[in-house]
Amino acid sequence: MFNWFLPDYVMPGPLASAGLVAPELQVATESNVVNVVNGHYNTIFASVPPTANAGRNLDDLPNIAGYQTGTGVQLSIPQWAVDKGYFTATQFTPGTNSPGSLYKQVDNLIPKFDELISLYTTTYTTALAAQYAPAAVPATPGTTQKQAAHAEAVKVIVDFGDSLLSAGYLKSAYGSSSTSNPRKSIIDGVNLIAANNRHTTDATNFANDARTRVRNTFYLLATLPQAVVLK
Repeated sequence: MFNWFLPDYVMPGPLASAGLVAPELQVATESNVVNVVNGHYNTIFASVPPTANAGRNLDDLPNIAGYQTGTGVQLSIPQWAVDKGYFTATQFTPGTNSPGSLYKQVDNLIPKFDELISLYTTTYTTALAAQYAPAAVPATPGTTQKQAAHAEAVKVIVDFGDSLLSAGYLKSAYGSSSTSNPRKSIIDGVNLIAANNRHTTDATNFANDARTRVRNTFYLLATLPQAVVLK
């Protein structure tokens, strides 16, 4: 199951004291954990909103454009790569452009948060309406009511992300707890962003602000020990 990792590897500390083995933690070195956290950051915050040439590259296709023969003759890029949209031409023109300028970054990993922003917006709108019911929500809702609605939306996004990235561990372990815990810390942290951010009713600005909260939520969730080990 763990290939070349020792099945009886013991992680010093509480696991060792409990007599447990943890072969998966052989890859949890200091540098590897930092690289994972940095990778999550670069992916989640790479492009907001995403554009055609933004995101995280997944392959080495740009290097093809720089290949030359031993005599310095440039190798042609395969026509299929141009047809598929990976490059704009089979060769670059020295002095005019560079190999990298022909690369279209088709294989970039570009996070899109549209569905999460929609979930955030729907939760916010429902929570805001509930506070004013049976009356209609006024044209300019109160700051307290808007903050409360944002708090409900943040909680829904945190729990949704928790179900995706850490198998619902946070809600299962801490859902009913009001004392300090990882789930509460994430909710409180993202609520602080909401409290200091614009509470606008303008659709475009609201979506941009919601995207900021969604991105930060998923970054915090993706770097949880539970999520790092599961992934």
